[in-house]
Amino acid sequence: DWCEALVDAWDKAPRGTRAIGGAVTVASATSITQRYLCRHNPLVPTEFDVANATTFADRLSAYLNGESDERPPIRPVYSLVGANMSFNHEALQAVGGFDSTIRFGGDEEKVCVDLRERFGDEAVIYCTSIAVAHLFERSLSDTLRRSYLYGASNGRTWVRQGGIPGLRPAGGLFVTLLFVLAPISGFGAIITAFFVPFVVWRRWVKDAVYEHNAEVVTYPLFALAQELVANVGFFAGWREERRRVTREKDSRSSDTTLTAEQGQR
Repeated sequence: DWCEALVDAWDKAPRGTRAIGGAVTVASATSITQRYLCRHNPLVPTEFDVANATTFADRLSAYLNGESDERPPIRPVYSLVGANMSFNHEALQAVGGFDSTIRFGGDEEKVCVDLRERFGDEAVIYCTSIAVAHLFERSLSDTLRRSYLYGASNGRTWVRQGGIPGLRPAGGLFVTLLFVLAPISGFGAIITAFFVPFVVWRRWVKDAVYEHNAEVVTYPLFALAQELVANVGFFAGWREERRRVTREKDSRSSDTTLTAEQGQR
């Protein structure tokens, strides 16, 4: 019923709507990784409070509240999920379409940002009724691969657009505690940092108790691994994009010098 839900959403959308996207769910939950992703799905829209957070505390709070079920089922969002999105064709052309230099992750965010800047914040709408079931791989390695690539995309985007770096806050807090406490006590630093994911995602600890499901207790460690890998990807993407920008500047500078020399001759 995906097409019917999509057409219905467009028929009922406000006149200012230029893009509509929906939810991406986990199609199969036969492995521990897939069951973890049912509770911590990486393919969710970026909400305004997450994107506009100006401090570390604000970003951490908004990031954790991003999984709340209390949000309206139909709402404007900062950007949609690439696996389930649709656009008004004329509006998409008006903002130049997609950036073909972005090979994985981040291309949908740029388009959504461009649409909102041109047509207003109400231009990009998310509807939970429009759902796509995504077949996530069973292995944790594939989930970490995706986290790395999305992190790299955030790093490249930061070089281009500036603003708040798209680093994962819990992973950053974990590393910060390790470095700050390590000079005092290496063992104490490891133990203290180890509890970070269980404090940040304490709801899973509560769920494990209420559901009598020991597996759920491991989910904070899965989430921490994702965040650490994503942050590594961020710095890799940042470095790659900085090098690309430098090469382009050097190339333009060389072309300008060559043109000037030809003019003098």
